[in-house]
Amino acid sequence: MSSAVETALKKFEITLDYVDQDDRSVVRSAFALANDYHRGQLRKSGLPFIIHPLSVAIILAELKMDCKCIVAGLLHDVLEDTDCTDTILKDKFGPSVTGIVLGLTKIKKLPTLNRSDSQAQNYRNMLMAMAKDIRVLIIKLADRLDNMRTIAYLHAEKQVRIAKETLEIYAPLAKRLGMGYFGFELENLSFKVIWPVRYRVIDQALLNMSQNNASLIDYVKQEICALMDHHNIAFESLTHRHKHTYSVYKKMRDKNKSFQEITDVFALRVCLAQPLDCYTVLGLLHTNFRPMLNKLKDYIALPKKNGYQSLHTVIFGPSGAKVEVQIRTTVMDQLASSGVAAHYAYKEGGVNHTASQIQAYQWLSRLVNNQNENGSSLEFMEHVKIDLCPDEVYVFTPKGDIVRLLKGATALDFAYYIHTKLGHSCVLARIDHQINPLSTVLKSGQFIEIITKQDSSPNPLWLDIVVTAKAKAALRLYFKNQRKQDLVFLGQRLISKNIDNAHALFTKDGAVFLEVVATRLGCDSFNDVLELVALGNMAVSRVIRELQAYSVDHSVWSRVGFSNNRPLTINGKEHLAINYARCCLPIPGDGIMGFLSAGFGITVHRDRCHVAIQLIKEARYETINVLWSEEGDRQFTSMLELDLINQKGALASVCLIISELFCNIEEIKSELLDSKSMHVVMCVSVGSRSHLSKVVRRLRHERNVVRIKRVS
Repeated sequence: MSSAVETALKKFEITLDYVDQDDRSVVRSAFALANDYHRGQLRKSGLPFIIHPLSVAIILAELKMDCKCIVAGLLHDVLEDTDCTDTILKDKFGPSVTGIVLGLTKIKKLPTLNRSDSQAQNYRNMLMAMAKDIRVLIIKLADRLDNMRTIAYLHAEKQVRIAKETLEIYAPLAKRLGMGYFGFELENLSFKVIWPVRYRVIDQALLNMSQNNASLIDYVKQEICALMDHHNIAFESLTHRHKHTYSVYKKMRDKNKSFQEITDVFALRVCLAQPLDCYTVLGLLHTNFRPMLNKLKDYIALPKKNGYQSLHTVIFGPSGAKVEVQIRTTVMDQLASSGVAAHYAYKEGGVNHTASQIQAYQWLSRLVNNQNENGSSLEFMEHVKIDLCPDEVYVFTPKGDIVRLLKGATALDFAYYIHTKLGHSCVLARIDHQINPLSTVLKSGQFIEIITKQDSSPNPLWLDIVVTAKAKAALRLYFKNQRKQDLVFLGQRLISKNIDNAHALFTKDGAVFLEVVATRLGCDSFNDVLELVALGNMAVSRVIRELQAYSVDHSVWSRVGFSNNRPLTINGKEHLAINYARCCLPIPGDGIMGFLSAGFGITVHRDRCHVAIQLIKEARYETINVLWSEEGDRQFTSMLELDLINQKGALASVCLIISELFCNIEEIKSELLDSKSMHVVMCVSVGSRSHLSKVVRRLRHERNVVRIKRVS
């Protein structure tokens, strides 16, 4: 055994001082098995591979994790990197340890997936395993922490890739689950790899400031100690720390501040016995020191979503120096550093979970519930990243219940947080008794009431409004199902326009007949046939030939027959099944033509569109005769180009006219032509060509409008 392994093993034995003798023998057996299977394997540093699982086990032991977790940590690589099997593990260490190791084992390389897809699938599997046992995550984070500590031996390009992955996924995961120290170290190690120069500059600035402010910190500590002694308040510890390097950089970047403008670089931490003492000490501090306005944060009454609790305030010390003070109980302090890894929650048969564990399991449970609504692993990971965002706002329901949402969340996010059905049917929000649009960004302390309409349904533009994972997942699932329904209906109409009395086919009597035809066409159901037809992946003529061939003597077919190729009417309600060309932006009232392309479906162009004319010449796509229905009530996008006199209020007056005519401005761009005129291009939503004409006529009479025209 090498000296490096012996040294690590001695440290491991010391950290196991809380484990009883029976459990120690199990841990030693796990080490012996891991050592045998990893024998001869080396790390990039040249050290024996067993150093890595041993280092992971040491990190877990420092967290005072239970025996099974430490055993799984020692064995976490044997299934993937050696010829050890899960049967061997189950025989020696039982199903619990084996389940954790299986949850940790990475997915094999999938030849059909690129790196992003494969990694996203890996994360998805890992998070689903965590939902069964949170120790999977704790070991995974310990594994990543040790890899980051030894990342210097890897190629520079690989270092940056792994560091970015750590900064984007693993550090936020650790912080989301209350493991603050893990999260901070992972962030610092990643920051050092990705931006080494920035790291050195900020780290040196922190060191200099720490040396310069040592006397200030000592003075404030003495003053706080004297205050608590004078009022007979027993405190268990009074320490100080400075903000970690990446946290300072992130605050400078996000808030566009200089290093000198960061007010919470240094913090004093007072740990007490009872929560009530925390508020007493806060009162003493604000009585004897001048507090900084708007810097008081009560995370005891309103804990963070990872279970973190503390009081934060900023006071002015000598010469106006700002000092942050964090006041919490010792238990709160332990949870702030360990979170879900609080060791006393893992006793066999224990049922009393910490606040962090309860929050973690609730979050993971939501992930499990939402993951079926996400079409791909990449989409799932997008939602996870959104949920890892640490900033929050607190708002109230009409009944006074507190709702915690991501910072930047809208009234629409609030509606979907309450219930998916509420989100699908909402039309407006009443915020602090004032009517507001659903896109309104919420602020802490507001009272929110959602106004619904029975026949209302989601708009595809809502995906650009919501920021929470739950709202995005609910909307995407709705549109996925709605698009499927729209495609089935469109396929039915494409077939029906070639058959007289086609409705007879789609009755209850014709259902069995159609399913047999679907089987003959190689589909599971006739709805699948209709989807393929709508997407252009199956020719209408082929379906009709099959219907005719099978149903010569069928009673349903006797009531139908071929007809001429009638035009397909479009009413705008099939907006998820029909594509409207962006090159010419057709609207009801325009002359139009349709093109059917395999896998994409029908695209509608204006008949004068130069792209459409070119497509006809090339004959690449099947053309479809289409016309507008008189029943349409959907809004369509049109583009206007204006030249305006450049004077105050000119653009505002144009926007006001458009609003008065019940149009919505979807996008607007403007540029100065010279000192006296400006050029504006805007996308507006209108119901029809006559609606657009009315808008154009009104704008032509506006005194600031020099020229206006509709453009493609």
